[in-house]
Amino acid sequence: MTTKHTFRENVLRIVAVIGLIAVLLLGAWGIIQLAFFIPTFLSNIGGSVTPKTQTVNTNSTTTVKTAVVAETPKPVVKTAAKPAAVKYVASAKPRAALYGYPDLAVRIINAPTSVRAGQQVSLQFVIENAGTNAVPANWFFTASLPYNPAYTYQSPVQQALYPGDKIVYTLGYTAQYNSYNYSYPQQNYGGTQSASISADPYNLIYELNESNNTTGISYQVY
Repeated sequence: MTTKHTFRENVLRIVAVIGLIAVLLLGAWGIIQLAFFIPTFLSNIGGSVTPKTQTVNTNSTTTVKTAVVAETPKPVVKTAAKPAAVKYVASAKPRAALYGYPDLAVRIINAPTSVRAGQQVSLQFVIENAGTNAVPANWFFTASLPYNPAYTYQSPVQQALYPGDKIVYTLGYTAQYNSYNYSYPQQNYGGTQSASISADPYNLIYELNESNNTTGISYQVY
């Protein structure tokens, strides 16, 4: 049996189909828009939690203030004596037969009477074998110099000395201030300093006379 539709029913059917098509088209358009919107939205969220990095201006100039500290004048710095210049002088007398004991005798032949602090002192002395037997090699001498604290120069080992042989030494060192007023070094003047020389200071050599093994000098420092 064939059902006949009225004109009104046909119009309603057409409107319903058109509405369904419109709904489908709107849904498809919404999905497309949502697909474009989601990446942008997530990017914005990620940017909101990214820590901020502080930018440093490398072209800016930073001024550093350095405190200026006034230096206190320093005293003359203690320096070890220079190695002594050595001149060996053999005896002018014919060498006699050896007997008895050797005898080291020290005497100063050239030294200053006054010197300015900070200048070089030149001390010249002689060590001679005044005995009748040879002084064996490997002996040494010491020089006590006026430093604070005290300083003693010890020579290298020396050669053998036959009777009448001698060695001339020249020892150089720096004169020191007498007092230690570091702030006003110009006030350190008018004092006396002393230096002494000792041959075989520990008496390792059997000698005729030990009393002439040491000698010294004094001079003014200004």
